[in-house]
Amino acid sequence: MLSNGNIVGVDGNSNLSFDVAISNDLYVVVWHRNHIGIMSATPLSLNDGVYDYDFTTAASQVHGGLSGHVHLGAGVYGMAGGDGNADGEIGTTDNDGVWKPESGQTGYLMGDYSLDSEVNNNDKNDIWLPNNNVKSSQVPE
Repeated sequence: MLSNGNIVGVDGNSNLSFDVAISNDLYVVVWHRNHIGIMSATPLSLNDGVYDYDFTTAASQVHGGLSGHVHLGAGVYGMAGGDGNADGEIGTTDNDGVWKPESGQTGYLMGDYSLDSEVNNNDKNDIWLPNNNVKSSQVPE
């Protein structure tokens, strides 16, 4: 995933490619290390040999709407951060069991909810706290 939210192939540039035949409706699910998973609200459409979907244009683009999606401002929506223990729920255990033990550290850490390589109060106050006990993954099991 690029910093602009685009998902690309492992070369960092090309479209993802899968060598499988699609015979039914295709939905896309996105999992990200410390965000709750999201799923497209509608099946993807094939356009010029490419399945394309934009999660950012409305809350209704995600299955479950704002229960699993956040408004980032200016009509843009995104994945809800703060799921440090990756259980599909943003709650106290993400703060107590992940953020607190990693607070003050740097690196690729689960408590780095803002993805800036630092675990600090911004992660807790700006990302985890607004989503705490409000957001959970709406991806069906």
